[in-house]
This record gives sequence, C-alpha cells and structure tokens, in this order.
Amino acid sequence: VSLHQQVWKGLTANVNYTWAHALDDASSVTSPQNSFNLRSDWASSTFDTRHYTTSYLSYDVPKAHFVPILTNGWQVNSLFTFATGSPINILAGSNVSGSGENKDRVDLVGDPYANVTPTGTLAVQYFNKAAFSKPATGSFGNLGRDALYGPGFGSVDFSVFKKIPITERINGQFRAEVFNLLNRSNWANPNVTLTSSSFGQLTQTKNGTSAPGLGFGE
Repeated sequence: VSLHQQVWKGLTANVNYTWAHALDDASSVTSPQNSFNLRSDWASSTFDTRHYTTSYLSYDVPKAHFVPILTNGWQVNSLFTFATGSPINILAGSNVSGSGENKDRVDLVGDPYANVTPTGTLAVQYFNKAAFSKPATGSFGNLGRDALYGPGFGSVDFSVFKKIPITERINGQFRAEVFNLLNRSNWANPNVTLTSSSFGQLTQTKNGTSAPGLGFGE
C-alpha cells in the first residue's frame, strides 16, 4: 500500500507499507533436522519480514520578509523506516535425536518472553532461558523451525537543507543530516544455541559485524 502526497503548502509526503509472509522448508542453513521428514521443516522463511513501513516527509519552510539571505531557502526532511523482526530457529546444540543431522531443535516448555532477567553485561537477554529444554534422547523437539521472531528495526533520519543563491544560475547548499535521530538500538537476532553460555542474548546490532560504517543498527 502506498500513499503519496503531492506538494501541498510546501509539504511532500510518501508512505509505503508492505505485509508479506514467506514459507518454505529450506531457506535456513540450519535445516533440515531430519532428512526423512522435510515436512517438519515447513515454516516461515528465514528472510520472512511480516511488516515493513517506510515513509518520507519533506517541507519547504515558507519564505520570510526579513533578512531573506538567512531566512529563505530552508527545507526540512525526514525518512522513517520500521520493520518487524526476522525468524529465529532455536537449536538444541547436540545430536539428541541420533539422526546425525546435528540440527535438532528444542522443546518449548514455557513463555519465551516472560521473566527475562538482565545479563549483568552489555549484552541484552532477549529470551527466557527457562522456557526451553533439551528433548528426550532419541526424539525431536516440539518447537518448529523459525517459530520465534527476533527484534524489530526502527530508524528516523532527519535533515535540514538551506539553498544559498550565488548567481542567477548557481546555488550553493548547506546540509545537516542526522541518522537514527532517536538513537534506537537495532539489535540483530540473539544466540540460538541452547547449550551456549550466551543463549538468547543480543550482542550485535544489525549489520554490526560489517562495522565500521553507517549501516542499520550502528
């Protein structure tokens, strides 16, 4: 869905919203847990992002009648990007089933988002560890592939432009731009291995492994 506002009293706006749902049995590098039952891996795709919204606003500040060289030619802009998180595939961390795939998933025994306690470090605990357990030997876990979702993404970028006339045909421009104006922490998915000491913890921002740069989450 797209909503576009043509220039109206100096204001231009564009808002886009996408709802999507992708399903498969093979997009995750962690599948399958059982090569003899691929149907058990049918679930949301690893890249599934259910809701995605982007919008752009631009406003030309009305001209003033005093000190025009300073008060005229201003424009403010903002870009909004918001999205829900991507799927998480929780792994047992050992070959519990005996299948030899080493991709066994866990049993879900409680609410994964309830009673989440702080880690005491810079990492953030995203899951309740007590909500997961290792399946009984020789069996597969009851939690499906990509059954849970990680943190969403949100960013508000802001800019101010000032057009500076130099000659009739030449203009200069002053620009001030701020990325992630609200300084939101955009986390990458947490550690997904039950046997890991950092299981369920958020330790990286999105695209954080490709730093330094100005990528999402940094």
